[in-house]
Amino acid sequence: MLSAIFTTAFNDWIIHFHPCTGVTAPAAPKRPLRILTPAEYDALHTALAAPRWRLLVDVAFETGIRWGELAELRVHDLHLATRVLTISRAVVELRHPDPDGQCFRIKQYLKNTAYRQLHLTTELTHALLDHLTEHHLASDDLILGFPAAPPRDDTNPSTGGAAPEGHGTASRYSAGCRRDAIATYRRHRRALGHDRPAHQPRSPANRHLARNWFRKTIWAPALHLTHRVRIHDLRHTNAS
Repeated sequence: MLSAIFTTAFNDWIIHFHPCTGVTAPAAPKRPLRILTPAEYDALHTALAAPRWRLLVDVAFETGIRWGELAELRVHDLHLATRVLTISRAVVELRHPDPDGQCFRIKQYLKNTAYRQLHLTTELTHALLDHLTEHHLASDDLILGFPAAPPRDDTNPSTGGAAPEGHGTASRYSAGCRRDAIATYRRHRRALGHDRPAHQPRSPANRHLARNWFRKTIWAPALHLTHRVRIHDLRHTNAS
């Protein structure tokens, strides 16, 4: 990268000597790629908590696209009649919110000066269509955005509702049953992806998935494999 910067400066006559001329970087050892076996993929797929996440993994595995491309897929990128998925953008997650309070930035993604178009299988296309229909997604909606939280149930003590009868005093209820109910309820919500990451915007529409949140909340609990597997390894598995 430094050499490329100096090359541009040298070609533009900003400098008259290229300090990187004749300098070679040592070769970095290549780490072997992690390729999932069919049995490992089936185990991962079964362990995922909700159909939304199984669909996300299926799309990543079958297409081999990167996370930023996967998180920015919108309904209009999918042409159902021809089963063609167009990759034209990617989303970048910012380390800190920008002045407008946004944590994600969308960029037009031109690979080799042209959009990429991928042909999907009939099974994956039908699964995507079922997903779009079930969640009533419009043309500009994210296909795999952050799921909307279910409505609050004021009769459920786990969501802050009234305490059921038969638990003795209020202090005994708060110390025991209510605490256990809240813990169980929160585990269930996290597994389904209903808890919003702290830095996610509060708007319920078109919220991008935060990669770290997905890795810690959805991906890591589903891994029961011998070796460490990254989300990016689905891309390597596709390429194999």
